[in-house]
Amino acid sequence: MTTVMLPACDPEVIAVGAVETAGDLVVWEKSSRGPTVQGETKPDFVLWGTNLEMASNEADDEYITKSGTSFAAPMLAGLTGLLWESGRRAYGEGWQFRWTEARQYALYFSTKPSDAPINKDNAYGYGLPAMGTMLGEVSQVDASNPGGMEMLPMVMMIAMMSALTGGF
Repeated sequence: MTTVMLPACDPEVIAVGAVETAGDLVVWEKSSRGPTVQGETKPDFVLWGTNLEMASNEADDEYITKSGTSFAAPMLAGLTGLLWESGRRAYGEGWQFRWTEARQYALYFSTKPSDAPINKDNAYGYGLPAMGTMLGEVSQVDASNPGGMEMLPMVMMIAMMSALTGGF
């Protein structure tokens, strides 16, 4: 039975599941899982979603702890902003980052527990994006190269595969 609902079940929507913030990379018990009613494998990615400390509405110097996929999805949005800005600084104002396009390389920049399927699955999706690696690779590509934007996916894939196999 699916727990992924609209709008997350749409193939063009990036669905984000939640993993436990502390300890092993474990999908949070209340995080939605696929497949969708239409048979799509969801979620697409997972991010931390439990025991997150955030600003309280009670006072300017107070914090509260909350959990939920409602907190995991904004983290992916924040990563999107960081990638977009890093790419624009490296390649110019026309550079854009889209998760719908990045999904084809997601296996190379996401991590999962060793016992999880390598391909996208209905619990972890592609996994937890390796944020530091992604940001590092985007900002290291030579902006003076006129084909730099077209080469980004290949550069990211080579660098991340090299890191996985012990290179660099």
